Amino acid sequence: MQLALGSDEAEVLEEILTSALGDLREQIYKAEVAEYKAALKQREAIVTNLLERIRALKTGRVSS
Repeated sequence: MQLALGSDEAEVLEEILTSALGDLREQIYKAEVAEYKAALKQREAIVTNLLERIRALKTGRVSS
């Protein structure tokens, strides 16, 4: 799947993902159930990867 974004859209998406990452980290810290915490950590890794890719596109370093 591919998604074409304008620079303004990429900026907004980066802000949303950054906020989501902060929320996830807080949820991970507060989670008491191991399975739930593991699922949150997996989601954190995905959001982190997406943020890295968006930032790389903004600076011209494209990777898949």
